[in-house]
Amino acid sequence: VASMPVTGFGTYAGTMTGRLAVPGYAGDVSMAMSATANFAGGTLDVTGATTAVGATTYSVGATGSATISGNTFSGSFSSTVTDSSLTPIYTLTGGTGTMSGGFYGPAANEILGVFSASGSGSATDPATTTPTTTTWTFTGGIAGQ
Repeated sequence: VASMPVTGFGTYAGTMTGRLAVPGYAGDVSMAMSATANFAGGTLDVTGATTAVGATTYSVGATGSATISGNTFSGSFSSTVTDSSLTPIYTLTGGTGTMSGGFYGPAANEILGVFSASGSGSATDPATTTPTTTTWTFTGGIAGQ
């Protein structure tokens, strides 16, 4: 980026798309994403959330906090997932990982990046209502303007 800002704030809206995988199931998740860059402070905060009802009923939340260095960013990423459309019903919390990416376009008016989180959670079979512990991963990308 030829004119990377060093003062002020930048706001971005876009999408966060990823692949959620638990034992026995993997599916694509797409959600609205918003981000705020504090160029003077050198930080970028990202949030994403979606809820789908119908054939699939799930809720996914994600947040990221990164440090800006030049025209790139890197930092932490976390996510929670609840999916009641699958058997078993999954409640996946505490997923942590990383995100990284860069600023593009004139005056850094676009962001692109990748994220990865993993964690453990519970899988409850509605027939037995007995929860078991399961592991999960959520990996993908972010894009915004």
